[in-house]
Amino acid sequence: MENAYANETNNILLGDMTEQAENVEAELSLAEIFRILLKGKWLIGILVFVAVIGTFSYLKFLSPGIGKVQTIISFNYNGIEKGLDPHGKNMDVSMIKSPVVLDNVVKALTLEQYGVSSNDLRININITPIIPGNITEHITRLEGDIKGNIETLQKYIYYPNKYIINFNLNRKMNISASLAQQIVDEVVKQYQEYFYKTYSDMSVLASAIHPVDYAEYDYPEISTVIHNQLNIFTSYLRTKLSQESGSNFRSVETGLSFGDILESISIVQRVDLNRLDSIIGAYNLTKNKEKLIRLYEYRIKMDQLKMNQKNDEAALLMNTVKEYQKDQKLVMSGLAGMDNNGLIKLEETDEYYNTLTQHYIDAGIAAKESEMMILHYQQEIDKLLHDEVEASDKAAAEADVNSLVSVIKERIEYWVELTNTTATEYYQINLFNQAITRNSPSEFISSLSESKMTLAISAALAFMLGAFIVFMRYYLKSN
Repeated sequence: MENAYANETNNILLGDMTEQAENVEAELSLAEIFRILLKGKWLIGILVFVAVIGTFSYLKFLSPGIGKVQTIISFNYNGIEKGLDPHGKNMDVSMIKSPVVLDNVVKALTLEQYGVSSNDLRININITPIIPGNITEHITRLEGDIKGNIETLQKYIYYPNKYIINFNLNRKMNISASLAQQIVDEVVKQYQEYFYKTYSDMSVLASAIHPVDYAEYDYPEISTVIHNQLNIFTSYLRTKLSQESGSNFRSVETGLSFGDILESISIVQRVDLNRLDSIIGAYNLTKNKEKLIRLYEYRIKMDQLKMNQKNDEAALLMNTVKEYQKDQKLVMSGLAGMDNNGLIKLEETDEYYNTLTQHYIDAGIAAKESEMMILHYQQEIDKLLHDEVEASDKAAAEADVNSLVSVIKERIEYWVELTNTTATEYYQINLFNQAITRNSPSEFISSLSESKMTLAISAALAFMLGAFIVFMRYYLKSN
């Protein structure tokens, strides 16, 4: 028993000594590794230094990208949360890179002298939406629900209202970082102006009420042109007054409201234009009698065709309305009011029947209007054929008309200018004051500042290569 116990004790002691010997050997091996690395520290250091300097030199002098200029803009108006523009259509943020914007940027900064075109700007501008972290988490969770065949909350679309505008500064463009910042600022400015002009509907008035050379028209045609211009003008002003923010708006610069301008234009219509019409009609003024008569005859033919067409259309609609019977819905019931078959007849409102009736009324009105215009042109032709106004009276009347046309033209242009000023303030300061805002100033970010990870990876690879060479040398010498 004592011998067995002694043998077991010796075995335990021997195992402990063996384990300690292995630990010492491991410690020596680790120490040997550090000794080998320290011995080759110069080689490793040189490789790391060369790798870092080489990478830095490439990024600094040879890399095609110098850096980028970045800014953030946000859209703030009703509808952007649904991805819509102020007109209710899909919002197209890529218009920031459109030629209509970038061409103005090139002109404003005279970038032609640097050899930079609008196409160069378009290629190097990137627009990235900003999606908040909670929205990203929500979308990720919904994607998991979809994979798990969970139907609830599967449909979710997020429309961003903030975007990052990046302008990549290319070495070939040969422009400075400060100029690149000016370019980004000008891009935002020109896009804001484009946005205001597009969605403020000021272009409607500008294109409709444009300067007209009335000398190209006959006297009755001059009256027609002015009537059309003023009708468009008043319609535009009434639209502004119908808007909630437009009804109470008054310009600080002009001191006018849209109602004030509308009243002034109405005075031009009631006084100046009516006077013009009365002189032209009373003295049968025309620059070419035969040409004007042929024009009236042509209009009579066109109105006759329209009148016949609308009369036929009205007759057809009337027959259709008479023959059409409204839908009836039969309902089984045990209540009072049943017919002999035990059914109650409920006559429903029929949209198709109402539409037919409205078309019939519209066709009748259009036919009557054409008939009245035919009578008017016939009377004008009769006046021209039996004109007894003295030539001297006509000459005096023509002088009055030409003078009055000049006065009306000046007044229209005057009020158009005031309307444009008032509308500009209405949209830019009142309605679209915060439609597009800058969340951050333009900032230049050098490619070197973004390449710290690249330099770190380069140094790590050089260190690994140096360590490998040192160990290979040690191995070869040892063998």
